[in-house]
Amino acid sequence: DARRGERGAAAVEFALILPIVAALTFGLIDGSLTFFRWTAISQASRAGARTVSEMGTNQLADYKTLQAVAEMLSNVAPEDIDRVVIYNADDGRDGTPMDNPPPAACLTSATGVADTCNVYTAADLGQTREQYAAAGRFASWNPLTRDDEDDADGVDYVGVYVRAELKTPTKMLGKDRTVSEFTVVRLEPRPTPYP
Repeated sequence: DARRGERGAAAVEFALILPIVAALTFGLIDGSLTFFRWTAISQASRAGARTVSEMGTNQLADYKTLQAVAEMLSNVAPEDIDRVVIYNADDGRDGTPMDNPPPAACLTSATGVADTCNVYTAADLGQTREQYAAAGRFASWNPLTRDDEDDADGVDYVGVYVRAELKTPTKMLGKDRTVSEFTVVRLEPRPTPYP
């Protein structure tokens, strides 16, 4: 009879502890996946910035940047990627260019803002070079117009902004959230030719 009471007490204790253990487990899963995807978005922004800095005024600068971003976002579902913005961070705003997020107009534009930014979607990340050139989405702020000459004007500062939806599978940490990261770099200067 005493054993029966102990088994009954164990069952009650298990029933009380199970929801807590389940909540912790599912919360850990959500937290881990969210952190993993946020890290991928952050790395994508940095990889894109490194690439655009190295490519300078090359016509394919944005294409190569998108390839670098896509490689870092390989574990993020394409439908979760909202936009990638390549923007002029040295456009006369207050503060240092390194702290400048993309202009508000670039966050709402479908294609870009003249002489300020190019806006790309997840569909652009998987394009071939020919598709990229034919689409012409780089035209708002053409890489050929960027300043990479090491002269009195200095070189441009370019930012790469990545925004994606983070979907939590178990919803233990709440609803899905949008995460964005930006990285600003100085274009690698090209030496000014001597006269």
